[in-house]
Amino acid sequence: MNRMEKCYAVLFLQFLLGFPRFMNGEVVHITVLTVGYTNIDTSNNVQYQCYRSVPDTDATLSFDRSAPITTGRSPPGDVRHSQGKPLVRVVKFSTGWDSDGFGPFYCEASKSARDVTRVTTFFQRSDAKFISSDRLFTKTVNVNETGVMISMDSRVDPDDSDNVITWMKDGSEVLTSFGGQTEISFQNPIQTSDQGIYEIYYDTERSQNRGGIYRLIVRVQVHVV
Repeated sequence: MNRMEKCYAVLFLQFLLGFPRFMNGEVVHITVLTVGYTNIDTSNNVQYQCYRSVPDTDATLSFDRSAPITTGRSPPGDVRHSQGKPLVRVVKFSTGWDSDGFGPFYCEASKSARDVTRVTTFFQRSDAKFISSDRLFTKTVNVNETGVMISMDSRVDPDDSDNVITWMKDGSEVLTSFGGQTEISFQNPIQTSDQGIYEIYYDTERSQNRGGIYRLIVRVQVHVV
């Protein structure tokens, strides 16, 4: 399996695991490929591509930011694939997105009589001050699991020594109980309310967009009788 095939496989797995089990219908089948996701500030080829898969080649696609991290600015409008592939739409981050391009973005697919499918992907700066300890952006666990943690590595010291480490959830909720720490240990057992996108940064430096991000997915297992 070559590198690109691995990218497709990982992101399709993210699609499969990244959503709750749907109770009332079937999902819309899409695959998302991300290019240049760890160097939004230095690469001249940063984009994410959304592929409509059989049997949902007629699905309607939309794109936006998944959470206001660290801005609510929407991504550029989607365009056709450079090779003219009709089932693919592409969002390209051009010059000027080196800062606002940091964060989570999604492709959403909808179709009549199907459940809406949303796949979130992440972009980070090459000079990020925090990266996840497992070098991933997403962790999927089952509800009621115990011992769940999110751990980050600090790569660069704060600009001012008194700038303490701060955590925020979904771009809005400051998690004061984890201030000064590089990891979050969730109370047992894990609950669906713990699901979300977690951001770590140094206090007063959030606007630099050099923090770390991590998504926790809490999956509810459905038992079919």
